[in-house]
Amino acid sequence: MSARFFQVVYFLNPAMQRKLDSIRFIAEPTEKARTHVTVGGPFDDASHVKKPTLQTQGSSLHILGVGSFFSERQNTVFLKCDSEYLKRVWNKKHYGYNPHITIYDGSDRDFAVSLYQELNRQRIFFNVQIGDVELLSTVKGQQAFDLMLAVDWDFIRWAAGRSIDNLSVRHFMPWERKMIIYRMLSRLTHDDEQYIPSSASALG
Repeated sequence: MSARFFQVVYFLNPAMQRKLDSIRFIAEPTEKARTHVTVGGPFDDASHVKKPTLQTQGSSLHILGVGSFFSERQNTVFLKCDSEYLKRVWNKKHYGYNPHITIYDGSDRDFAVSLYQELNRQRIFFNVQIGDVELLSTVKGQQAFDLMLAVDWDFIRWAAGRSIDNLSVRHFMPWERKMIIYRMLSRLTHDDEQYIPSSASALG
């Protein structure tokens, strides 16, 4: 299987990275990759990918609400975002400038539409800091657990209002997943990067 390569940025604050990973995991528990913003690619050959000379680490990324991509074979819900630095390192030659953080990119059209409609009623605005541009390789059908191993279980349990684990997440009804995602994004919107729950409070 041949790999494809992308230039991406992750989030500088480890706690914020885990929270955003948690949101994506609840939306799509089978997803493998950690949450990021893609700024370049896809590329077939990593040896031809030049690292930007401009450093993005520590620069602010503004989250500006929710968006979607819907087509015959695509059901994607994402957080819209923007940054002056991203404009200067953007390297997606076949796509216009449209940076985003994917929340859901799966096969369930009904869930995707419903999730988008639910989040579109919410005012989602907060800031995060990003790291430098990195190279991400993907292989179709690859087995990886990067996302599942990175989530913030205290944050998820707080949003769910009960004790849960990796197995129980996979049996959530769509309305439960939407409710948890809504609560997590609401917390990030109101508290920015300040909310770090304790295990005791998260479990009630």
